Amino acid sequence: MAAAFSVLIICFAVFEAANSHHDCSGEGCAVCAAMEVCEQLLSAGAAALASTSAALTVIACIATVKAVKADKHRTLFQMKVMLLN
Repeated sequence: MAAAFSVLIICFAVFEAANSHHDCSGEGCAVCAAMEVCEQLLSAGAAALASTSAALTVIACIATVKAVKADKHRTLFQMKVMLLN
């Protein structure tokens, strides 16, 4: 998702740079409408990326805490440690 978002940013920057000095025809300008759509997609993509990364962070934290708790209460017998005298 991060790679797709990066490609989206690069494509938007190239499109905006190529059309930055267009002859705007006023209210019904197709280039201005396309730039507006790109900005909306960019903001929606940023929101989706932020929510996805937050969810993945929470899942990783929960998994880490569970792994630490599970490993904390293990005995030598459970770990199958051989005690040699």
